[in-house]
Amino acid sequence: MQGLFDQATVSLPPVPNAASYNIYYRQVGEQSFSNAVRNIQPSVTTYTISYLKKGVNYEYQYSAVDKNGKEFLFSDLKPLTDLQPM
Repeated sequence: MQGLFDQATVSLPPVPNAASYNIYYRQVGEQSFSNAVRNIQPSVTTYTISYLKKGVNYEYQYSAVDKNGKEFLFSDLKPLTDLQPM
């Protein structure tokens, strides 16, 4: 039996002065981000988002966070591609 969920890996390029990263993701067509992964360490270069519903298109954006906890850089909105079954 096939699983109900997929996963996708996103790249986090190094950002000077980033103390951590946040990743926000949502189903395409939603107005706001309903999911987030926070406090990803700056040494992490890729992150796998799990439990994505099969057959649903998602998009994501990441942010860099400074040592004071302020988000100072946001990536462009990008589609989550290369979904893999869990």
